[in-house]
Amino acid sequence: MDTLVTIGICTAIAMAAVVLGSKVQKAARFIFPVDCMTISLMVLSGIDAVFHFVVPEGFWYLPFVLGYFVGYLVVGRTAYAMVWETSLANMHVTMYPWVIWEEHGELYLQEQTNRALLRRLLCGVKHSVVTNVPLSEDWMVETKYPLFPLFSKPTVIVEDIKVDWEPVHWFWKFNVKRYTTFVDIAYAGTVSKMQLAQDESYLKVLQNQNTSLIDRIHELESQQGPMLMEAALRIDQSVDETSPVNRMHALIREGGPYKDRKKKKTKEEEDAGKEIPDDETE
Repeated sequence: MDTLVTIGICTAIAMAAVVLGSKVQKAARFIFPVDCMTISLMVLSGIDAVFHFVVPEGFWYLPFVLGYFVGYLVVGRTAYAMVWETSLANMHVTMYPWVIWEEHGELYLQEQTNRALLRRLLCGVKHSVVTNVPLSEDWMVETKYPLFPLFSKPTVIVEDIKVDWEPVHWFWKFNVKRYTTFVDIAYAGTVSKMQLAQDESYLKVLQNQNTSLIDRIHELESQQGPMLMEAALRIDQSVDETSPVNRMHALIREGGPYKDRKKKKTKEEEDAGKEIPDDETE
């Protein structure tokens, strides 16, 4: 076969594969070619390249595969949004991509799993996304790792994400789960930049006031420390003095509980023993 003819056929196969790859990617809405359609196509192409069921020579699959991946990754590239989720309790920050598209005024999310893809393509069940405000990538996140260039990506900052589902009848006795994701956009994404700048200045003032109050509390605690310690020592001493053993010892040392009664009896005896005057007897 002439070289020019071979180059022409390879070019035509590659161009057709580019179109096919972009179409599959648009239908799958996957970021990388790991969807079930691409995997099935690659498996069938590999089997035919080895056993020659359709194409007499496996060489022709080389431009097909190259063109397919170029069309999938370059021509039909899917736009995605980076979502930043923060868990303050766990001190954990998570950032991951979401493939979101709008259809008839509704937002939908394509999970990067073949189960979710088949649920959408075969059953017609889509993953809905509900937000408190319109979703927009209004934050810019820049990340630098060693040996890698600077990564800069627009990001959506969210406060909370909740996923709910409900069963949807498919056919006969089979049901399919319809998922709905509720997203609470962070406050910074719900106000204007001017309002956010004012809030930032107010926050700095409140932080300064909070810091001064904390310093004052620490100062008062340091001043009251010796006083509290002295009061605690006095309380311990009084408790020790009023313990049953020490109280009994004090009573015995003072003459016991009948000391006053004995004194009273002695005085009565003294009064009874006095001699009555003669003038009073007469």
